[in-house]
Parts: sequence; C-alpha cells; structure tokens
Amino acid sequence: DCDEHLTDLEEVLDALSASDIKTLAKSYHINSNISQKKQLVQELLKKSQQNNLTTMFGFSCKDVANGMLTRAKKYLNGIYKLRTEHRRVFVRVMMLFSLVNTLVDEDSGMSGQGQLFQMLMVNMGKLVYPTYTIEKVHCVFQDREDLIRFENALQLESDLLHCIDRGDWDQAYTVFTNIEKEWSLLEANQNIAEWNKNLPVFLRGFTATSVIHRLLSASVEILQRRKDYSGAVVLLQKLLRETSYNSSHRGYLWERL
Repeated sequence: DCDEHLTDLEEVLDALSASDIKTLAKSYHINSNISQKKQLVQELLKKSQQNNLTTMFGFSCKDVANGMLTRAKKYLNGIYKLRTEHRRVFVRVMMLFSLVNTLVDEDSGMSGQGQLFQMLMVNMGKLVYPTYTIEKVHCVFQDREDLIRFENALQLESDLLHCIDRGDWDQAYTVFTNIEKEWSLLEANQNIAEWNKNLPVFLRGFTATSVIHRLLSASVEILQRRKDYSGAVVLLQKLLRETSYNSSHRGYLWERL
C-alpha cells in the first residue's frame, strides 16, 4: 500500500523519522524539552484529541486529527506499507533464519530488519562468519502451524511489553486475557505438549508454549496493579505447577508467591 492508504494518525507518526517528528511537534508547540520520539508521538496524539480554539469555532477533534495527519504525511517520501498477511510471511522467514533474535517489534527494528541487514553485509563481504559444521539433530517446529503459533505468541509479547512500557495497565490486562486463552488452547493440545517435552531444554524456549508461559509470569505485575492479589496468587501457583518451561525462572516465581 502506498502512503495514500495510510489513514491512521498513530501509524503515520510512527513511520516518521525522529527529526521529522520533532519538526512536526514544534509546529504544534509541543514542549521542546521532550527528545524521545515515542513521547513526542504520544504528545501529538493527545494534541489531536484536545479541545482548543478551533473546536470552539465549530471544528471537531476529528478535523484537528485529520489536519495533523495531512501535515504529517507531507514528511513521508515514497513510503510503502506491507500488507499484514504478506509481511507476516517474511517475518516468519527471518525468524527461521535467526531464532535467537525473534522479538516482533518494528520500533526497535526486531521484525526482520536486523537479520536482513546482516544478510546484506554478508553478501557484500563486509561481514564474515567463521566456518562451522551444522549438526541439526532436532526440529524446533513440527509444522507450519507450529511456527505460526510461535509468531502469534511473539506478537502477544510485543503487545504486552508496549502496554507495560506506556503504563497502560487496562490495555495490558486485555492482552493478558488473550494470553490466558492462548495458554488454555496450548495446554489442552496433547500433541503440542508431547512435542515440546521431547525437545531439549535449551530449545523449548523457542516454542509458543514457552513464550506464553513467560508472558503469564510477566502478567503477575498486571494483576497486582489492579489489586487482584488473589488472582495473582492463583496465577503464580498455576505457573509453578508447570515444570517443563522456563525452569530457571522458578526461584523468582517462588519469591513472588
């Protein structure tokens, strides 16, 4: 999709470079002491929803947001947006290329961009790896669906981390409920459970179940923020009953309990 199809203000602001965001923020009289791009984006979004003199004269907040969107898109030069379903295919390929670097986060360049850059450097001869022999004994993913489940789990991880970073605990709780549903589905699938348990411990971390287990552990803080202490205790007990995943984290869970 070309930039003409970009209609979401937050999406467009995220696509701008840090310098362009600063210029745009300056035109809206945003505090010049703010230097972080994420903070500037949040301030601009707040500005687009505020009542000001224009709204007093019959202009709605929507008009303000549309005006900001039009102004922001002027900074975009030849940008393209990949369709989600097509982009996900490339993300999965990059995951298989480098499983140890699999956080699905566009803002930090962790959705395949880093791996693509490494491949480019290798092809240009600027990056050389030592020769080694590959001894592939185990398959981490049993089929395509297994890889898709892993990708979905990583997307939930990205969503949860973004909510926690922003301090948006209500949205974080919504993500947590989705994580719980995913855990129930994975736990009920005996085929997945058996496959994961047959993997060496060091490879189980690259399974969807392990990622979801890790996210449930991080979600204890969400329940505590909501003062749902009994729910947090139940969650901790559930996590401790599962001994196949993230065993190195069990001490921390016992301390929290």
